[in-house]
Amino acid sequence: MGGHDNSAPDIRRVLQLKLVTYGDARRFLDRCKSWLLERSDLHHTMCSSLLLIDSESPVYTGPYWFGVVEDSNGNVVACGNHSLPDGLCISEIPEDMMHAVYQSIVDSVGVPYRIVAPQLTAASLAKRCSEISNVSMRFDNRWLTYRLDEAIGPVAGVSGCLRKGRKDEEGLIAEWGQAFEKEDPTPFNVSDFMLRKRSDGDLYVWDDEGPRTIVTLSGPAGKGIRISGVYTPHEFRGRGYASAAVAQISHAELANGREFMVLNVVEGRPAVRIYERLGYRLIGSRDCY
Repeated sequence: MGGHDNSAPDIRRVLQLKLVTYGDARRFLDRCKSWLLERSDLHHTMCSSLLLIDSESPVYTGPYWFGVVEDSNGNVVACGNHSLPDGLCISEIPEDMMHAVYQSIVDSVGVPYRIVAPQLTAASLAKRCSEISNVSMRFDNRWLTYRLDEAIGPVAGVSGCLRKGRKDEEGLIAEWGQAFEKEDPTPFNVSDFMLRKRSDGDLYVWDDEGPRTIVTLSGPAGKGIRISGVYTPHEFRGRGYASAAVAQISHAELANGREFMVLNVVEGRPAVRIYERLGYRLIGSRDCY
């Protein structure tokens, strides 16, 4: 893959750190899964995508790149992966390893069309893409990661109830997915994502004489699970449906043994205030170029 010999890791040494690349998701996960799960709240998205890649899910395709930065004692310091449609997703990289990581990625898969990483790492990699490869990289948005550890009570004054999405609602679910994607463009097909979640039993509907809000779960990875999507059509907004749905699904998951809930939201979106009122606390952020 990308010219690498998949039979053995490719090693690039920089001072006391080295970059090891792997030719497949299984060997990469064997090496770094325990490190990722130590902070699975921050790395939940990467964990979930890697498990899907390893299971050969059609959701993800190549070109692939899997890299781990190790110290001289063999400890994992950082890791990341490239696939489509997500692009390059990577943890914070030590500055003196940045060029080696960048060069390895470009040699393997070319310049990534999308970079998602902690602020300094994302900015440094994007700058290298712009300067070395003559590719213009622009800042898109900052994703904030929130965590909830304690079960919360229901939101008062909101009528309706939470239930799983039904097969006979797939037409409506697909329609809402298209509206979601038009309002908030993503690198993947939101309708397909929501329908897949419905089929897997991970899509929930807040019902108040009909569907009003959709909530999806992704994972699990480690001891938590992620709320991966929340959507309310314009005509049903301002009535507390999204707050009530997130509160109830969070309570149910934590009451049933999850250690924490996690979710990501774009900085500056009104949803930030909703999640903070429900008790979610900010634990990190990632920038997208």
